[in-house]
Amino acid sequence: MAGKLSRQIKIGFRLFLTITILTLLVIFFFSLKNATKESILQIFKNINPVFLLLSLLLWLTAILLDAFRTKLLVIGAGGRIRLWTAIEVIVSGIFLATVTPFQTGGLPVQMYIFHKKNISPGKATLVLLFRGILQLAVTILAIPLIIPYFPKNAITVTMFFWVTSAITIGLTVSLFIAFKPKYAKNFFHRIGKFIWKKTKKKPRTYYKFLFKLFSEIHFFKEGLKSYMKTGKTMLFSAFLCTALFLSMYYLIPAFLMLGMGLTNFRILETMALQIILTFVFLFAPTPGGSGLVELGFSSTFSHFIPKGSPVISLLTLAWRIITCYIPTVFGAILALRVLHIEKQDLDSY
Repeated sequence: MAGKLSRQIKIGFRLFLTITILTLLVIFFFSLKNATKESILQIFKNINPVFLLLSLLLWLTAILLDAFRTKLLVIGAGGRIRLWTAIEVIVSGIFLATVTPFQTGGLPVQMYIFHKKNISPGKATLVLLFRGILQLAVTILAIPLIIPYFPKNAITVTMFFWVTSAITIGLTVSLFIAFKPKYAKNFFHRIGKFIWKKTKKKPRTYYKFLFKLFSEIHFFKEGLKSYMKTGKTMLFSAFLCTALFLSMYYLIPAFLMLGMGLTNFRILETMALQIILTFVFLFAPTPGGSGLVELGFSSTFSHFIPKGSPVISLLTLAWRIITCYIPTVFGAILALRVLHIEKQDLDSY
């Protein structure tokens, strides 16, 4: 499995680099094709390095908060880890999410890191599950708060509609399964039988998806009961850390724009856009969302850029450097070290 994982990482990393470079070239071409030499020089004259450094500091703060909430979740599950171990789990996960479709990678290496620190697979799975659920919960709860600050244009309104529709459907289905599991199983199995009857072929992928869905929701319910019994304080503290972590992360574009001399925007507007973009990027099928993330960011944030200004390409690049490329490099160093040492241990995860 370790050899297969290594091959997948290599292929994914090449795809990520190829798509990212091509997309950035397209963005730079269209933003610079009508730009004059004077307008390009003006961009560099307007750069304030203080705000650019603050943007990097925001990312570092966000990583520390993310690590601290992971540590709190481990404590709530009855374990103990150092803050550095939590950072290893997070940053290695970022790298592997970057080189896998739908950003789903990272679990084997993260589980392995927990294993080396004497955290059982059950507890490790619980921590990683609730780490994602808390992030999803905070983001969903923030949506009603951002509506007054959401930019009203064709792209953003369309994104908002589809994201809120997807969330509504997802939550409805999840609650139905969680509170009415027998009815839910019967309902979904009837759909499976209908597909089977129509296609004359057993829909194995559909049944595998159902099994995984019901298993995850059952595991979530059991995990929530466990936290409610022994780790309520830690779970609530992790929830607050998640809110702070996301706030730091969502502030990065605003500080980057201030660093590039842009002032015609409201900070809450930029944060509102990112909350919606976060959900959109989850459905990006390319490794790390490469291509779609850059295009999505540049097309939505061009709303804050003076018409005809080539600064959007530089803003997109700077944002991806801080939020993706830097953590990917650090994550690669940590993850590949783990993959290199005792590769056979990964076969169990």
